[in-house]
Amino acid sequence: MPIRGLNRPEGVERQPEDFYATDPATIPPLLKVLGSDWEAGNKLIWECAVGAGHLSQILELYGHQVISTDLIYRGYGVGGVDFLQPTPYDDLPYDAIITNPPFKYALEFVEKSLRIAPVVCMFLRIGFIESERRDALFTNNPPRYIAVFRKRARTSKNAAFPKGESSAMCHAWFIWYRGYKGNPEILRI
Repeated sequence: MPIRGLNRPEGVERQPEDFYATDPATIPPLLKVLGSDWEAGNKLIWECAVGAGHLSQILELYGHQVISTDLIYRGYGVGGVDFLQPTPYDDLPYDAIITNPPFKYALEFVEKSLRIAPVVCMFLRIGFIESERRDALFTNNPPRYIAVFRKRARTSKNAAFPKGESSAMCHAWFIWYRGYKGNPEILRI
């Protein structure tokens, strides 16, 4: 039986394990927001919901060292790693965690990521702002930036990005700096 939801045509089922690959074109605007030292590379990043490697590969092209893991092995990185459980990767000296987490566990991904890395960048639907369930996060650990795509960023449930195909969903990079306590700055990227 299909699951119905916003912007999902009737009869279209969700991808198992909430796997929706992220267009690699989302990385350059993120690095621009983070600053020139991020565009220059040499950061240690954990991509903990790597999927088929779309984000990790671009981060590596920029010269970053990327630890790529996922619960399910999809041909890239290390599979069988449940980010929400203790892992052997938790104690490395990361500069950032950058990922598109399964949306139903996004809050848990953010909370754990903030304990591990000083910078946390999550590719999320704009709807992440909504929900009383996340009030404590936005009060105690507000994001520094919410970088909204002017042209809708694409995700793909089959990990392919055909030319001309657009997204029905609005996404943004939610960017946390551990310890930040001000109001989020909304950016259009």
